[in-house]
Amino acid sequence: MGIVKNTHLCVNIKTRTQNTIMHPGENRKGMLSMNNEDNFEFDEQLPQSCERNPKIWAGKYINVHKNRKGEYVIHFKRLVLSATLDPSNFADDVFLDVERAKTELGL
Repeated sequence: MGIVKNTHLCVNIKTRTQNTIMHPGENRKGMLSMNNEDNFEFDEQLPQSCERNPKIWAGKYINVHKNRKGEYVIHFKRLVLSATLDPSNFADDVFLDVERAKTELGL
């Protein structure tokens, strides 16, 4: 199926844009509707919003986020270094968190 080109001369167009009016030479994404032969309407497309690095999994000491590339990234939760923190237990608990995250995410 080929491209069909039409030229409509002397038409009225009503634009509904998101933040600012359109200026000469500017392009916007949206939908153009033809109401009748002389009247058109353009509705600008809403900007795509995506959550930045959404949290995918939460454990006792780590959270797993997904970055723009679709990779899973581990972030440590805030931990206070105190006299009661046992390094060997901490290391074991982090290991268990990573192991659970991998299992639950199917990795």
